[in-house]
Amino acid sequence: MLQVVPFDWTLFGPVLVLLATIVIALVVDMFGEPERWARPVGWVSLIGTLVALWWTVRLPAGVLSFGAAQDGLAVPLFVVDRWTRAFMGIALLGTALSILVAFGYLARHRIERGEYYILMLLSAVGMWLMAGSNDLILLFLGLELLSLPLYILAGFLRNAPSSEASLKYFLLGAFSSGFFLYGVAMIYGAVGSTNIGDVAAFEGGSNLFRLGMVLLVVGFGFKVAAVPFHQWTPDVYQGAPTAVTAFFASAPKVAGFAAVVRVFLASGSAYAQEWTALFAVLAALTMTVGNLIAVTQRNVKRMLAYSSVAHVGYVLVGLAAGPQALSSVAFYLLAYSLMSLGAFGVLVARGEADNEYLNLDDYAGLGFRRPFLAVGMTIFLVSLAGFPPTAGFLGKFLLFQDAYRAGLGWLVVLGVLNSVISAYYYLGVVVQMYMAEPAAEMRPGSLPARGLLTVVLLVSLVGLLVGGVLPVQLLELIGLSGTGWMTALVGS
Repeated sequence: MLQVVPFDWTLFGPVLVLLATIVIALVVDMFGEPERWARPVGWVSLIGTLVALWWTVRLPAGVLSFGAAQDGLAVPLFVVDRWTRAFMGIALLGTALSILVAFGYLARHRIERGEYYILMLLSAVGMWLMAGSNDLILLFLGLELLSLPLYILAGFLRNAPSSEASLKYFLLGAFSSGFFLYGVAMIYGAVGSTNIGDVAAFEGGSNLFRLGMVLLVVGFGFKVAAVPFHQWTPDVYQGAPTAVTAFFASAPKVAGFAAVVRVFLASGSAYAQEWTALFAVLAALTMTVGNLIAVTQRNVKRMLAYSSVAHVGYVLVGLAAGPQALSSVAFYLLAYSLMSLGAFGVLVARGEADNEYLNLDDYAGLGFRRPFLAVGMTIFLVSLAGFPPTAGFLGKFLLFQDAYRAGLGWLVVLGVLNSVISAYYYLGVVVQMYMAEPAAEMRPGSLPARGLLTVVLLVSLVGLLVGGVLPVQLLELIGLSGTGWMTALVGS
């Protein structure tokens, strides 16, 4: 039972910092010339995000909740616990690195606008609401606040593929929001409340309730790109600006899983066994479909899009294992955020102002022409495939271990087979970089603010290597060093 405590502004410090940063960024953008003042708005946004991240990791580890009076009782609406802190810390880290990726990218494509960074901050506020919401209505508001800026960011290039990506994302996103809201209405009809604690404790055996929860899964499935709700992912990832795609693949996905964890697992749902069975089926479909289609792709950006679908399947393996696997889920989401940001960061560095959509052949000879990018891309791809000693390997190992202990041996076998399949197309890029001659002279592809992109690549590389060798130290940063498998690792 959650303990409702008096409202404390300090526990809402991170979201207040984000809101204050948005106001400051709007003022700076309002009184300056759009192109000249876009970079200062970006720096303001980056500083505000880092402050919010620092505040998040320093929040207390205990379970605290805030609520409103209802029938003389305090009903918890927002929860600050280790999962709020962990998932939001990962999401804010992804947001900060995505801002750094955007600096040079926007300048190269001559689309520097302050509103780009402001939209990212608005999306981050929605992530915070999703990570800690203890009410389905509040969760829906966070979901929409997260999603609406993303629809705009997808069309920021204003060319045909980017506009198509934005429109498709908006239409399908609105459709999925309708499913989610209809599910909330059904749950309210069955339970008489939208509070997640009341929903978790409901034991009425109502088919209306079950149907409402299934509709919530549909809404969440779209946001995290789980099969069969993934159709938007390849087109949106390919058509959107690459810097935006890097953001899509990290922070919003973490927030989506944070909401799934809050509703289905961390709340102690009476129907947890039913939901985990559903997650097992979704995991099997998602990682298999994602990997099989990724094998056939020649466009690297589109290949990574289907790869992201497959990795959603791996995370769902952890959710299928139940609440005891949540630490492993958080660790894998941190590792995947670093892997995807690093891989898309290399795509940004390799890209050209007049050619945003490079194919596999365009990476031929990259290992000899631009060795730092090639080495970085190799490590990112090796980690995505799950090779040691990277965080990608350890993350998969922990997820599969938890699933095996939960009696899901068949899902573990399928996950290992899918990892073998993924190694084929990941290593295909590595072979192309080091063992193929470029068909034409590689253009230098000048990128402003290259140093900032180098920072992103280095942070991602260090995080993946440290996470593969010293996972305890890495998870101490997000407050999960004493839970689940971490206890066994540290011997306590």
